[in-house]
Amino acid sequence: MKSIAVTSQSEWKNFESFEHEPWAEFKREVVRLGCQIVGLSENPDVVVVFNQKSPPKNASKRIEKRMNNALVVFEPEVVAPSNYSKRNRSQYKRVYVPSPMWKRHAEDRVFDWPQTTLENNQPIIASINRKNRFVMILGNHISVGRSELYSLRREVVSIKNMPLDIYGPNWCDSIIRNILRGFKSLYRFILAKNFNVRFPRKILVLRKPLNYLGTVENKFETYAQYKFSLVIENSADYLSEKLIDAVISGTIPIYVGPNLDIFGVPSDLAFQVNGNSTAIREACFKLMESEDLQKKILHSGRDFLSSPRYLEMKNTQALRNLASMIVSDFTGGECKSD
Repeated sequence: MKSIAVTSQSEWKNFESFEHEPWAEFKREVVRLGCQIVGLSENPDVVVVFNQKSPPKNASKRIEKRMNNALVVFEPEVVAPSNYSKRNRSQYKRVYVPSPMWKRHAEDRVFDWPQTTLENNQPIIASINRKNRFVMILGNHISVGRSELYSLRREVVSIKNMPLDIYGPNWCDSIIRNILRGFKSLYRFILAKNFNVRFPRKILVLRKPLNYLGTVENKFETYAQYKFSLVIENSADYLSEKLIDAVISGTIPIYVGPNLDIFGVPSDLAFQVNGNSTAIREACFKLMESEDLQKKILHSGRDFLSSPRYLEMKNTQALRNLASMIVSDFTGGECKSD
């Protein structure tokens, strides 16, 4: 029986969420296929590394020789450039990415980003009396990566007279803290020998946004208070849970990110904008004025949430598919006794 160990997403330690959904489904699929999940210290046959990290010096020789291990990428280049280092990726037998735009080799495998399950939030989204405004529930992060969209978020919130309320972390950070986070990001890129960088915009913000309303405990409850939403990805090379969460919540989203067609998602699921903050502002007012466009987007969202494609992307199914993919690649289909 093949043994598989899985690391945490942030540290070289055992993954800690297998007892909770949706990750329990990943473990169940591994066991169903005849393998077992073991700890990193139990000399596993395969190590699944969630986001690139090096094993400690006292790791077993089998782990140090990572050619029989898997790398699963969960962070974009603007957050974790080490995930995209050619040298780092070459040390793994197989690399799994949730976006075709993150592939660096023809043999890299693509899985669906695990999306929120609608059923868990059904009672929340039934709100009727919604504010005729946009809401943005996103953090203010700093990255020197050339494809980052955090700068665009800051530019949008600095526009005057925008019908937009802002929630999320780090919007009240000082200039010094923003600069330090910029240097930290630059350091990560230097370590990865990745020089696809640029100076982030709008980090010298002297005050918090006028319509900043703090952080949220439950974003679905907050979304349900608004008719419209603004969703700007971390970078324009992957589809995270952000857009689908806004759709599940019953909002009418403006979306800045990759072309949705790439991910098998209807292009009219949102009013997609590719451009600067001025284009986003114009799109906001255009959407608010067009009832036909609003109805089209809402109808597309409802259709998508009842479609087979959404069922494939739901977190439990997406993680089940990922586990099956890994077991198949490393065992030829099902784990067998040695």
